[in-house]
Amino acid sequence: MDEVDKEINFMLESGIISKSTSPYASPITVVMKKDRAIRLCLDFRKLNKITIFDAEPIPTLDELLRKMKGAKFFTKCDLTKGYWQIPMHEDSKVYTAFQTTQGRLHISESYVGYIRKTPIRRIVF
Repeated sequence: MDEVDKEINFMLESGIISKSTSPYASPITVVMKKDRAIRLCLDFRKLNKITIFDAEPIPTLDELLRKMKGAKFFTKCDLTKGYWQIPMHEDSKVYTAFQTTQGRLHISESYVGYIRKTPIRRIVF
């Protein structure tokens, strides 16, 4: 089993991606990270061109600090692969499909490269 299949199996077992019958398929490429691990990258440029973007601005540091005024508890959270922590709406999954040697798959959690991710993370975090 090669590294790509291992990563796909990990993502399937983790619920990040799922088997799909979608008629769509975005291009996929593999990038080598500095630590020699691989990253699967999906090219969502065509999908992003037809996606309605939520243009609400990301809050400034001053705005965030004002919101925390008077708070009694603070926490810090380091989310490994943080986008994978946010479920994707069921109706959107069909548009995130891609083809692999293991068949057609789609994204089940939010994913780097999809234009809607920034507003979602801003709201959640």
